[in-house]
Amino acid sequence: MNKIKRYPDDSFEFHNEVLNSKHFRPKDPTYKIRIKALGPQVKAQFDCHDKEFDNDNLHVLKPCNLTKSEQEDLKSLYDYDSKPFQRLNLILTTRDNGHIQPVCPLCTINNANTLDHQIPKTKFPELSDHPRNLIPCCSECNSYKSDNWLNGPDRRYLNLYIDTLPDKQYLFVNLSLESGTVKVEFSIDNREGLDPVLYKKIENHYGDLKLCKRFANNSYNIISELGNMISGLCSLLSDDDIKNYIEKKECEMRRVYGFNYWKSLLILECCRKEDIFQFLKNPY
Repeated sequence: MNKIKRYPDDSFEFHNEVLNSKHFRPKDPTYKIRIKALGPQVKAQFDCHDKEFDNDNLHVLKPCNLTKSEQEDLKSLYDYDSKPFQRLNLILTTRDNGHIQPVCPLCTINNANTLDHQIPKTKFPELSDHPRNLIPCCSECNSYKSDNWLNGPDRRYLNLYIDTLPDKQYLFVNLSLESGTVKVEFSIDNREGLDPVLYKKIENHYGDLKLCKRFANNSYNIISELGNMISGLCSLLSDDDIKNYIEKKECEMRRVYGFNYWKSLLILECCRKEDIFQFLKNPY
């Protein structure tokens, strides 16, 4: 996973766009009027969020003093399928070269099909439609992520708008051949000495989202595809040339998806372990 671009425009203007997109409710005719009346409180919280976001101090935010009904009104602003949020998702998943990168940045397994509230809307309903509090993600990550967004005085999870992950390995894969099958196990470890505060966020992020288990469960199709590629190339290239080709390809993938991109680490380990490589080259 890698740091991703943030929403570039005015945050409160996005809130106004969301509110204006809401249809009149005949059974609740004062709905939009009530939310508009909360505008000064919401704007003050948006401004506070943006200031602390830039300073990486989001943990100091305090929720607004709202009634239960006001909280429900503000939470109802979020609707992933509505035009403003679909536009937001398109902005956040479009790379500088104009290509859309739909992969969930929280896991890099599934495609992003929803938006996750970095600061939970259950605790900060006034931030339910703040565009810098929303990050593209898959529904699986969204379901695993807890509303407990703080770990003591600090953020519990990685915020990929803010956190820069270093080019140091903390994700490791162990492979073994057992009864004609490649067994896969992922784990995280701070053997390269990452900053302890950052590593704790990584540990919580990977643990709560069950990433190591999910990586392992999704490994077998990757290994099968790799085996097909190696078998197809073995009549044209030497083993060393095949490994060099794969290594160059995966170095590029790690630039796109991060130094600890699980697919690349898996593929590279398959090539580095000679018994695994030969098994994939000649599986029968």
